[in-house]
Amino acid sequence: MLNTVLLDTPEHVTARLGWDPATTVHDRRRLIAKELIADRLGCETTEVKIEREEPRGFGYHTRLIASRGGAELPLAIVTASFRAATVVAICDPGHPLGIDIRDRDPEPAELHRMRKHSHLFDENDLDDLLRHWTRVQAVLEADGRASRPTTCCSTWGGAPGGFRTDRCDTPSPTRRATGG
Repeated sequence: MLNTVLLDTPEHVTARLGWDPATTVHDRRRLIAKELIADRLGCETTEVKIEREEPRGFGYHTRLIASRGGAELPLAIVTASFRAATVVAICDPGHPLGIDIRDRDPEPAELHRMRKHSHLFDENDLDDLLRHWTRVQAVLEADGRASRPTTCCSTWGGAPGGFRTDRCDTPSPTRRATGG
């Protein structure tokens, strides 16, 4: 059975943490989102429908869309999952929101990646590293760099200028030359 806990959040944001190893991550996201939205609207969870948007192409991370009575609700749904735990937050669509959830004892490979890409003075302070890394990932998610890039800002081998030609809205020299 899925258990959820209401989390402390800033104004205009509501979030719940849910965990259940027997429930798939996709079902946990939808169930928790339904619960949050039903609470906000003062209705039954059966009145709320949660769907995943259609993917726009390879590498595009879809988002959840809520509706009630056939009308799409003006709410942003943000999720993060790790193993059997999922956090779902809802807010008005105009507020950028990013969340991150991770293990307090990361695997050696993940710990190495965090230390490699973090710019902390003391990389051996695990609590400080985890706090920093979690916040960085949440900010990246909130401003869109983590899941739905809107400009070419990352370096990816193969294309001139470091442009990622498969997920880029701005034409790169390669894309112009090929008509992309």
